[in-house]
Amino acid sequence: MKGSNVIGAIVVAVVVLGAALYLTGAVGPPSVTVEDGGDWGAVSEDRMEVVTTLRVKNPNPVGISVDEGMRASYRVYLNDVRVARGEKTGLGVPRGSSLMRLSTDIENDRIPPWWVAFVRANETPTVRVDGRVRARAFGLSTSTRFPARRRTMLEDETPIVDSMSGAISKLEGAYTKEVTLGTGPASETVRVGYEVREARATWGRVNRSSTLVRFHLRLHNPSERVPVPAAPDGLAATIEMNDVPLVDVRGDAFGLESVDRDALIRPGGTREIVYVAVMDNDRVDDWFRRHVERGERSTVDVRASLRFEVPRTGDAIRVPRDGPVTDTCEFRTAMLVDDQEAGTTCSAPEA
Repeated sequence: MKGSNVIGAIVVAVVVLGAALYLTGAVGPPSVTVEDGGDWGAVSEDRMEVVTTLRVKNPNPVGISVDEGMRASYRVYLNDVRVARGEKTGLGVPRGSSLMRLSTDIENDRIPPWWVAFVRANETPTVRVDGRVRARAFGLSTSTRFPARRRTMLEDETPIVDSMSGAISKLEGAYTKEVTLGTGPASETVRVGYEVREARATWGRVNRSSTLVRFHLRLHNPSERVPVPAAPDGLAATIEMNDVPLVDVRGDAFGLESVDRDALIRPGGTREIVYVAVMDNDRVDDWFRRHVERGERSTVDVRASLRFEVPRTGDAIRVPRDGPVTDTCEFRTAMLVDDQEAGTTCSAPEA
C-alpha cells in the first residue's frame, strides 16, 4: 500500500512539475519566426532554387526528435500565380535558438502563366511568400502561419513596352522621293512617299502560349496626286531581353489590324496602321532564368526598320538608310533580392 502511495505521489509530482514547466515556458512546442522570407539559391538551366530561412526557438531542455519534430509548408507567388511550393516533415530541432533553411524550386511550367499575369498587370511585378509550421513536443502541438512577405515594384513603370516604343518612335519622319508622271510636255514631277507622324508600341492579347505585340504607325501620304499602300510590307522588328530573342518578325509575318493589305491612303490622307507580332511565351522561361542569374537585372534591346516601295518607280526607301533604329535600356526588380531597389532606365518617348 505504501509503495502504491509513493508511486502515486511521484506521478502527481511529475504532472505538477510538467505543468509548471509548461506554464513557465520551460517546455512545450517550439516557436517559429521568419528570418528571411525568401532568397534565390542555386540557379541553372534545370532549376531555380528559393531558400526560406526560419528562426526556431525550442524552449525544451533537450532537442526535439525527428519522430516528433516539425513540419513546414511554404509557397511562393508571383503576381498571385503560385510558382513554387514545398513541404518538409520530420525536422529535428536542437535546444535553444537555431536557424532552419527550407529549399524549394521554381516550377518552370508556372513561368508562362506568371508572364500572362505580369503583362496584364501593366508590367507591375508582385511577390508573396507564405507558409505554415506545425511543431509537436512532449504531447503538445502548435501550428503557426508565418507572416506573408509581400512586395510590389515598378508600379509606375512599363520598361519593356517603353523600350519598344522608344525604338519604333525613331522611325518618325518624312520619307519621300520625286517621280515624274507622264511623258513629254504634259509630264510633271511630284513627290511621293510617306510621313510617319507617330509610332509607338502596346501589348495586345496575351495567353499562356503567346503574347501579341502591337506596333502603331500613323502614316500620312504627302502626295497631292498619287495614292500609296496603307500598310507598307517592309516593317521589321526584333526584341531581346538578356540576349534571349523574344520577337523576330518582318514583312508578311506581321498581322494587320483595322486595314486590309491592299488598302490605299489617298493623296493628303492619314491612317493609323497597327502591325501585330506574335511572341512565343515558351521563350520567357529562358529570359526569366537569366534575369534571376543576373541579380534580377535585365537589358532590353529592341531594333526596328521600315522599307517601302515608291509608287510608280519600283524604287525602295529604307528607314533608316544605315541600319535599324535601336533602343537599349535596363530594368531591375527586387522580388527575392534583399537591399535592392527596383527601377529602370527605360522610358517612353514624350508625346
